[in-house]
Amino acid sequence: MFTQLEHLLRSLVEILYPPYLKSRLLLEMASPDRETATRAVTALRARGWLEDGTVQGIFSGAALHAVNLASAVLPAIDLYRADLSNANLSGADLRDANLNGADLRGADLSNADLRHAFLWGADLSGANLTGANLRFAFLYPNDAPRAAERVEQLLERQDHVENERLKGQLAPRFDARTILPDGSFWCPQVNVKHLVSV
Repeated sequence: MFTQLEHLLRSLVEILYPPYLKSRLLLEMASPDRETATRAVTALRARGWLEDGTVQGIFSGAALHAVNLASAVLPAIDLYRADLSNANLSGADLRDANLNGADLRGADLSNADLRHAFLWGADLSGANLTGANLRFAFLYPNDAPRAAERVEQLLERQDHVENERLKGQLAPRFDARTILPDGSFWCPQVNVKHLVSV
């Protein structure tokens, strides 16, 4: 009985005071439990809070596997080591986001705004980056020569690896609309040694 009354009171507070509901949903979005985090994202989207630019905070380690964050406005969000594998982030505003160590395997980042985003150690295997804006993105912290070599390897094989494994991982996909960290557009002849921000 007490839990029913407690649930009723919380529901009333959420109706009368939406910031309480939003705060609760943001806490749930940061959950390491996939079901809880997914339910919170769905509720935030239903209320328009993913698109209004007010979702901010620290979501380190959040279990956001396969969530729909398409067109979400999430500037400077902290998704350090979050599981965003197979997530739909197409058209998302992730400017200045902390995606260091994030699992972005198979994520759809097409047309995402990743300007000045931190992607150090992020796993972009099989991620769709077509049309993404990576201008001034920080891809690697200190190992620029080796990192540039790795990116160069991926780009050299780009046309041949769409459905093929590269050392057990799919390569990220780029197209002519993908804006690289130096502001240039991707093309097969791009010199990737100039792409890495240090």
